[in-house]
Amino acid sequence: MKNDLLRLLFMVAKRTLYGIIGLVVSLTTLVANDGKAQYESIRDTQVSVRLQNATLGEVLNAIEAETTFSFTFEEKELLNKKGISIKAKNQALNQVLTKIAKDAHVDFLQVNNNIHVKESKKQPAVIAEEAQSRVVSGKVISDEDNSSLPGVNVVVKGTTNGTVSDIEGNYTLNVPSDGVTLVFSSVGYISEEVAVGNQSIVNVTLTQDVTALSEIVVVGYGTQEKVNLTGAVGVAKGEVLQKRPIANVGEGLQGVIPNLNVNIRNGDPSAGIDFNIRGYESINGGNPLVLVDGVPMDFNKLNPNDIESISVLKDAAAAAVYGARAAFGVVLVTTKKGKSEKINVSFGAEFAAAKPIMFIDPVSDPYDFALARNLATTRTNGAAEYDQRQLDLFKRYSDNPTFENAWGVYNNNLEFYGYNDYQNQIITDFAPQQKYDMSISGASEKSSFYVSFGYLNKDGYLKNKGKNENFKRYNILVKGDFKINDWLNMDSRAIISSEKSDKPHFYNWDVNINTTARQDPLDAIAFPDLEYYLTP
Repeated sequence: MKNDLLRLLFMVAKRTLYGIIGLVVSLTTLVANDGKAQYESIRDTQVSVRLQNATLGEVLNAIEAETTFSFTFEEKELLNKKGISIKAKNQALNQVLTKIAKDAHVDFLQVNNNIHVKESKKQPAVIAEEAQSRVVSGKVISDEDNSSLPGVNVVVKGTTNGTVSDIEGNYTLNVPSDGVTLVFSSVGYISEEVAVGNQSIVNVTLTQDVTALSEIVVVGYGTQEKVNLTGAVGVAKGEVLQKRPIANVGEGLQGVIPNLNVNIRNGDPSAGIDFNIRGYESINGGNPLVLVDGVPMDFNKLNPNDIESISVLKDAAAAAVYGARAAFGVVLVTTKKGKSEKINVSFGAEFAAAKPIMFIDPVSDPYDFALARNLATTRTNGAAEYDQRQLDLFKRYSDNPTFENAWGVYNNNLEFYGYNDYQNQIITDFAPQQKYDMSISGASEKSSFYVSFGYLNKDGYLKNKGKNENFKRYNILVKGDFKINDWLNMDSRAIISSEKSDKPHFYNWDVNINTTARQDPLDAIAFPDLEYYLTP
């Protein structure tokens, strides 16, 4: 009798518990109003989800993958809620959300195809409201010059419903008919919030935010804001190189980055250029490692107009990324890539003239030069080079510089008493340079491309065109970046450079040209066709 009573009480308690659980589930509110046909109902949408002990974010991501709904969160911390298990096969979405709301203690609020998630402060609820929507459009411009701003984010405040302004700054967005606020934001500008009200056209002017424009620096392990760097890094933007009439990158870096020493042997574009970061007097000082888009190469082979930025890692921290090769620092070169959704085509032509500036100021009078030479040879060898007869003839030409006074015959030898400025006879006043560049670039959400062609033609400093030096360089850069999925990106690039350098063919041409400044001006350049010289 006693056992039967206990069994009865246990059965009543068990059934009462089941009843309470059923009551709790039945009290979960589900309200659905009739809406537009283009929005799905969470009652009519079926999902198949099977997860065990997952986070709320993982569960909702699985639902998003099977439906047209997207989830927004009042607090991002909700994504990390754990211990949610769900097993549903072709089950109505409202039933699945009801189960999740109970396990995660959250509320779901559906507005059209957006489901907002927030912390539940009482009984978890799934509320479906298909709100009426309307179209709002407008244009976004800059306050600085009233120019159109492409790429501005336009979002309904508190949701993920948004769009991006096009190349002309125009945007179009579906918004709920209720009073909403649009948030306009773009990098480098102060965000604006505008209440839509009953307006169908909302134009916005964004103000530039100077304090938000932090300089981004490319380092060995990615990019950082310059103010956050702990290592010594120097940066040069590509615009600096493009504003200079240079033949190669090394010439453009002179005086641009502090403590980067650039040693150019001469004006020959094909000559090697030495770089040093810690100083030439340092122990075992050497050239830094140069990487172009992560690949070691000589960046003087590049077209300067193809460079986006150059970062110089100066201290020993570079060795942590690149090892022993970075013992003398690292120079990181980043080339340009496509940025705009619209295809951009650009062409540039540059004409420049280089002028030699290291001329000496020679003694231009032959008599004064002969006196100075006699003084030097007397002190060196104990004897003057020119006797009084020769000095008188130099003086005669100095007083009356004619062709007859420049030449004479002594002991059946033709003598020259004139003067020659070898620098002006050989070196030209200006060396012309021509440069042509053309590039085509574009980008989309998942890909970008950049193709450029460059041509450089630079002459040397000799007046004799037939024997003057000449340098030509042809550059081709092809880049492509592709986003395959969220975890896989692919990029390809081809850098082609061809150089042709014509120089006078004699030993150490680039050094011997300096002897022009040391050539004796009393030596004749060419002998005249005189009768007494031809048949003395």
